[in-house]
Amino acid sequence: MNEPIVGQGVFWSSAKKDRAYPIALRVLSFEEQYKLRDPQNQAPAVKTFANDLRADADDVRKQAIERGAIEKSVPHPSGEAAPEPEQPAIDNEALYRALAREALQSDAKVMQGLNGDGFPWGGLNACIKGKLPKTAANPEQLAYDLVVPTLDEMFGKQPSGWHTFKNKTTNRVWIKKGPKS
Repeated sequence: MNEPIVGQGVFWSSAKKDRAYPIALRVLSFEEQYKLRDPQNQAPAVKTFANDLRADADDVRKQAIERGAIEKSVPHPSGEAAPEPEQPAIDNEALYRALAREALQSDAKVMQGLNGDGFPWGGLNACIKGKLPKTAANPEQLAYDLVVPTLDEMFGKQPSGWHTFKNKTTNRVWIKKGPKS
């Protein structure tokens, strides 16, 4: 009468000791109830967010390798050669700087403005942000932070290589190549 039956049991509630009560429990085998959909593992991968992230990371890795934005290997503390990783480590900062430079140099309107009457700082932000990987953390701030080093790299340090000024019609900060005249 009180013999245990395989797969059945009692679980005690976690209420106060004076009010604890038993909860009947039956454990069933998941493997017996549900069969594999693809026992030979031949179906295509299911579309998941993880697959999207993996694909994005692969794209970023390819961009980094193409642009040479790879971290240099650091000597092992013991003096031995560190084992080579399967894939090189990405230097995100170098990749973002390269992408920012490409974004500005490949946009004819931006370059025409910088070489001509000037271009809005916000326009440079938008141009750089559009080229950053979608997996970049806080792309607005990152694009803003990349404007100065990118312009310094392209034209030389401010104020001799480029300068800022307030546009008279928009009252916004604009950037122009060359020293202030």
